[in-house]
Parts: sequence; C-alpha cells; structure tokens
Amino acid sequence: MAVHDPENSGEPAGRGSALSVRELIDSVPVSWFQHRVLLLCVLLGLADGFDALAIGYLLPSMAKEWGVSPGEFGPAITVGLVGMIIGTTMIAPLADRFGRRILLLAATLLYAVFTAAIMLVSSVTLLAVMRFFAGIGLGAVLPNLVAVAGEVMPGRAKGRAILVVLSSTTVGGFLAGLVAGWLVPAFGWQSVYLVGVVVPLVLVGIAWRTLPESMDFLAVRGKTGAARRTLGRIDPRFAEVDIDFAASAPAARTKRIPIGRLFAGGRRLNTALLWTSWFACFVILYFLYSWLPTLLTRVGVPQSIAIMTMSLALLASTVGGLVQGWIIDRRRDFVSLAVGLPISVVLILVVPSTFANSALLMVVICLIGFLAVGVSQALSALSSALYPVEVRATGVGWAFGAGRIGSLIAPLVGGVLITQGVAGELILRMIAVPAAIAAISLIVLVVRLGRTGGTPADAADRSDERSVLAGDADRVAEAPARPDR
Repeated sequence: MAVHDPENSGEPAGRGSALSVRELIDSVPVSWFQHRVLLLCVLLGLADGFDALAIGYLLPSMAKEWGVSPGEFGPAITVGLVGMIIGTTMIAPLADRFGRRILLLAATLLYAVFTAAIMLVSSVTLLAVMRFFAGIGLGAVLPNLVAVAGEVMPGRAKGRAILVVLSSTTVGGFLAGLVAGWLVPAFGWQSVYLVGVVVPLVLVGIAWRTLPESMDFLAVRGKTGAARRTLGRIDPRFAEVDIDFAASAPAARTKRIPIGRLFAGGRRLNTALLWTSWFACFVILYFLYSWLPTLLTRVGVPQSIAIMTMSLALLASTVGGLVQGWIIDRRRDFVSLAVGLPISVVLILVVPSTFANSALLMVVICLIGFLAVGVSQALSALSSALYPVEVRATGVGWAFGAGRIGSLIAPLVGGVLITQGVAGELILRMIAVPAAIAAISLIVLVVRLGRTGGTPADAADRSDERSVLAGDADRVAEAPARPDR
C-alpha cells in the first residue's frame, strides 16, 4: 500500500498491507509528541555539553584555590576524554541490548553523580578519577540522543533533528560559560558544577515519565503492545493500522570493512589528507576548549572576559558548523571548508595584539571559532563524500578516530607548555601550526575532489532530503568508533 504524502493529505495509511513503524512515522505530519521528545533530547544534550565543557572555564579558579599550576590539570582533562571515548564505544552500544531509554537515564545519572563528587575533591589526582567516570556517562549520552531523535522523527526531518541535537552540546558549553561568568566571582567554581548536577537530575526525573522507549527496540524485543502505544501518541489513528513489526527490526550489521579498503582504489592520499585534517582540527578544538580561559587570564585578561570569550567562541563554532552544512548543501562542493582555516591562521597570530581591547579580542576569537572550529564540525560531510557507500561508515569512523587522537594530545601538550612556563602569547600563537596543517591538507583534498567532480559520493542513494552533513552525522553516531563530542 502506498504511504500517503502528509503534506497533501495529512492522513496515515489505512488498512491493507501491513506497514512498518518507519513507514507509518513517515506517512503523517510531525506531531507535538515528536517535538516534545526532540526537545527533551536537546535539553539532555545541553546538560551533557554543560558538564563536559565546564572545566575549561573553571581551571583558573580551581588552580588558584588548590595552589597548583593550571598546567597540572592536563592529565585530568585527558583522562576525562578517555572516559568519554570508553562511554561512546563500549557503553553506548549497550542500548541495543537494554534499550535507549534506560541507557540514557543511567548514563545521565552516572555523570551527574561523579560531577557532584568533583565539588568535594581538592587534588588533581582525585579530579582525574571523577572526570574519568563522569566522562564515561557523558560519552554514552550523545550517541543515544542522536539515535532517539532519528528514530522518532520522520525521514524528511531526521537530518535536521540530528543536527539540532548535535549542536545542543556545544550550546551547552556556551551556557556553561555564561553561568560561570555569573556564579564563579560570587560563589566559587563549585557553584557551576552544582548547576551541572541539579539540571541533569531534574531532566532524568522528567525523562523517566515522558521519554518513550525506541519503537524499533520494542519491536525487536516482541513488545508490540508498548510499541503500538507509543505510535498512538504520535497519531491516534495508528490504532486502526495493520503494522508489520517484524519489518521494523534494524537491518543486520554488515561485516567489518578492512581498513586497507580505505587506501585502495587511488584513495591512499585522500585518506591520509583526511586523517591529517581531522587530527589537526581536533587539536585546535580541544586546545581551545581546555586552555583558552586559562591562557587569557595568564596574560592579564580579566577572568570574566576570558570566560565570556570562550563562551561566545563556542556559540560561534556552532553557528559556523551549521553555516558550513548549509553552504555545502547549496553549492554541492566543499570549497568553503578550504577557505576558513587559512583566514584562521592569520587571526590566531593576531590574537596577542588584541589583549588590551576586550571587544576586539572577543571578535577575533569568535571568528576563529566560526571559521576553524566550525570547519571541524563539518568534516563528517567531506568524509562521507570521499568514500563509496560500501566503505563509507568505516571511512568516517576511522577519520573521527584520527581526530580523537588530536583531542587526547591537545590537553596534555597545553599542560606541559603551561607548566614549563612558556609565555601565554607564544602558546596561543602556536595554535597556528595545527591550523596551517589542517588548512594545507584541506586545500589539497578539496582541489583533488574538485578535479574528480567533488560532489557527495553516492548522492543518489539518499532516499530522503537530508543534507549531506546531517545524513553523515547520523551515520557517525551509529558507527562503533563514534565519540560523543
């Protein structure tokens, strides 16, 4: 039976041949219930990003109170990132066995509990322990938020929903900066973590009552009654529809693709350039996330201005990633990715000359966030275009893994440089090195793609109207190697 066009009829398919859950969801307009689920996913993403990125704003205050060098926090930051990777790669996939809902609630409770414990510690060693276990919870949340948003929304809105959820974590980091700038001077750094504990606990209480379990998961487990009740909350008329729940089961996982396939068929140089770009971009990203407020305060910038600058840079990077996705969809090429980073190199070198002018400093840092960090958020689109469909998920997963190496190295290198007493101005200028490496790699890669018709590979096989960026974000979120941030 043909599924009705919701924009023309607004009615679900009627009786006749059985339809899958996905076909039913795609056959009707988006309901208030679906919007409410998406809103809850966004709020959980905001809380996740808040707790994950808050430490960057709080390091100066914590170091001062504990009487240690800010550089000594490098291992603690890295250990937290290791926890996130474990949470993403080992804990998040357990949702396929126990369900999205219970995994999300448990992971949120886990990071909330260990974030609360951070308020009680007074040493870098204990901080690292708490950050590790909090990181496991933080890492397990986002992939399942992406999965829930993708499963509850129709195909025509799935990509946009996923982009909104992915962006919510960075916006959460922006909000952490606003809260830190307000609370730290009056109540100390612990007050920011208190907010980071109370908010997720409240959201867990709300989600316990309102967040539905994945209908695909329920169908696979034979809980068709519960799946039908959830469908009825999307559209009551589904009670009259014959549903093929067996067809709703996710397709069996394909066999793992050997990594050598990523270097076959003339893809060797392209893969090397792609991995270099991911690595260098993530060095920039996590260096700024971890050390920017600390470095700015070391060179005499008031702490409130340093926190606000970091916060606005996070917001600018989110906007930059969304703009990059829009440009890629409009132009059907990746030229825009090769433009922002060369400009960022110049801006990074200019940063030290803006320390005396707070407004100019904020503008320059925000432009770096928009251009350089925004590019890093759009790299998954380029990764998807580089590989044919049969090796695409493997290609994207390994590229993201290369980026994760950069995310682990950046906090450690920054900590060592600060501990060794390297001038803050010089450390900030050193960020131009990975920016230049990323710029050169991306320019060469984009030129190579342009010579071979640099449009997204296998674009014809996309059955819905998702953007390249959003569609690939979905693939990355489902890939085993996908970290949460």
